Amino acid sequence: MNKKAMTVFAIVLISLLIWWHAIVLAPFVLSFSLAYVLKPGVSFLVRKRVPLTLAAGLSVFGTFLLLIILILLLVPIAVELGPQLQQQLPILVSDAWNALFPLLTQAGIKVPADLADL
Repeated sequence: MNKKAMTVFAIVLISLLIWWHAIVLAPFVLSFSLAYVLKPGVSFLVRKRVPLTLAAGLSVFGTFLLLIILILLLVPIAVELGPQLQQQLPILVSDAWNALFPLLTQAGIKVPADLADL
């Protein structure tokens, strides 16, 4: 096998392994992401002579507090707009399909002319 084929094979194999183990890897990805986001705030507090443990705790607490506030603000809006979206979604999807259909056919991709034929 040539080098290009081996590279493609390795990428596909690694992608499949990640896909199959996504449930196990998800907490690690979430924790690494959270640590990446919180590190500047913790570093700032440590520079201001706040102990590291307290700085980390304050950052995590502040982040969760911010998330709770966002959820409390956004959920009522989503509940209110949900029925409107339910009514307008078929129209939006149809408009998007009508805009994409000519582009797909120009690109040589065979697609049904109507969404109902999908």
